[in-house]
Amino acid sequence: MRQVPLATVKDRLSEYAAAAAAGDEIVVTRHGRPYVRLVALADDEAERRRRGAEAARKLAELGDEVLRRHGPTSIEEIVGWINEDRR
Repeated sequence: MRQVPLATVKDRLSEYAAAAAAGDEIVVTRHGRPYVRLVALADDEAERRRRGAEAARKLAELGDEVLRRHGPTSIEEIVGWINEDRR
């Protein structure tokens, strides 16, 4: 991770963008404090996929819990439970 002042990035943006695309993490500072982070989009996509997989795993666990507690359950029953909580 490199920290670079904003003024320097403004003068050499293409250089820092290329470094980020190559996998470096560039933290842009403003008045000596971290301001923004430049990272490759592929890294963001990988993180979104990881979070999506984690959410799918949690949803599957929730489904297993419902099955364990209530047995086979129809969509209508689940919608009814949701509507009961809204009252």
